[in-house]
Amino acid sequence: MYKMYLSTAQRWIGTIVVSGAVIGFGYGLMKLTSPSDEKVYQSLSPELKKEVDKNRETNREKNAALMALLKKAAESEKPVWDLREFQKELDSKSK
Repeated sequence: MYKMYLSTAQRWIGTIVVSGAVIGFGYGLMKLTSPSDEKVYQSLSPELKKEVDKNRETNREKNAALMALLKKAAESEKPVWDLREFQKELDSKSK
């Protein structure tokens, strides 16, 4: 006769296999249906493209200023996370 009860190991293995299949299916579906950043950018109107480009450039400048500030802070004797002395410079560049 067929045994209706599974051992604990068999239940765990089944759970892992089913969970992996569900996660794999979800990931594959996401990759299949989600557009890439480039496709989204190409579908934008020219006005929105200009705005996105402006925001990208602003973010690039802010990140460059922050990296320069962190390098400067790293060269000082104080801990790199103690930016009080550089806070005014950071605030002026981020505006």
